[in-house]
Amino acid sequence: MNKGRDIESQGELRMKKSMKALIFLFFILTITATGLSEENGLNQTNNETEIDQDLDIVTGPALVFDYESALVIGELKGLEEGEVNVSFKYREMGEEWIETGSQVLNESMDFIEDLEELRPETDYEYKAVLEWNDEELVGEVDSFTTPRGPGFQTSSPSDVISDFAVLRVNLGDWGDVDLYFRYRELEDQKWINTSAKEVSGSGVFEKEIRNLEPGTTYEFKPVLVLNGREVTGTVLNFTTLDPLVNTLSANAVLSDFAILQGNPGRWDEAEMFFRYREVNDDEWMNTELWEVNDTRVFEQNISDLEPSTTYEFKAVVDWGEGEAAGEVLEFTTLETVGEVFPDDLELIIIIVIISVGSVFIYLGR
Repeated sequence: MNKGRDIESQGELRMKKSMKALIFLFFILTITATGLSEENGLNQTNNETEIDQDLDIVTGPALVFDYESALVIGELKGLEEGEVNVSFKYREMGEEWIETGSQVLNESMDFIEDLEELRPETDYEYKAVLEWNDEELVGEVDSFTTPRGPGFQTSSPSDVISDFAVLRVNLGDWGDVDLYFRYRELEDQKWINTSAKEVSGSGVFEKEIRNLEPGTTYEFKPVLVLNGREVTGTVLNFTTLDPLVNTLSANAVLSDFAILQGNPGRWDEAEMFFRYREVNDDEWMNTELWEVNDTRVFEQNISDLEPSTTYEFKAVVDWGEGEAAGEVLEFTTLETVGEVFPDDLELIIIIVIISVGSVFIYLGR
């Protein structure tokens, strides 16, 4: 019997402890909710019901999930009738504010917002925002810090040229995972994914990307897929080179012929040709196209030129999405070869007579 009473007493003791814990939790929640209150409010009148409403917006805590995402909480108070728009503004410390999408509320309540694509080890600040009858009320500014990124490090790309780059990541200490990169032009909304590859162990992994726009800034990040979950690295930027096409001096210039020379610069795949014309002409003439994929000097013969005429020309590279041209240079063709003028004819006749006379004198001996 005593044993049964002891068990019953222990059960009652556990029940009392549980009740105390619940009461304590309720007390803490009440204190927290009270602490969120602010003195600033917004008195508005609902035109339909003519009821004064003392609206208030409170910036709540932030829940930081990982190095690139967080959940921010706000609270709307004092709304009895009608609807209002609420949102958040957030930013890296010292940067411009970014506003989230708005939510429509028709009663006093808590509201939340997911912040994504944050940077690791970065200080952020945020505030809740209330919009009502073309007026804006904001809560106090709060802050949070994202933790350190994953155990692999995005590395600076290599071999960046006009339309090509090699993306790189230091894997750190991982097992067998699938790895790929996401990249896009800065300010673009949509990421482009490279093909995935299964990798194992540590070291640097590289991936070539092609058909980039010259003179353009891109951002990229590595993505690991482990047990169906994606883990992304930090975002880095790089800028492709401006087209570097060099026009070189013309060679072997004759009266109606010349060899044009140019260096296409560094391209992965492109076509090169020359444009040329007589100086002061309006219309350019194009030579034939040929493919280029290295940096050696290319030459193109042009003929049927006018003697004693100055021409201008430039090397041009066509990469499919546009053209890049080098500096405009000039050359002047020679006078006509083989034409005999009167003064030269007289001299030639004298030379021939002397030569023939010398022959006869020699034979007469």
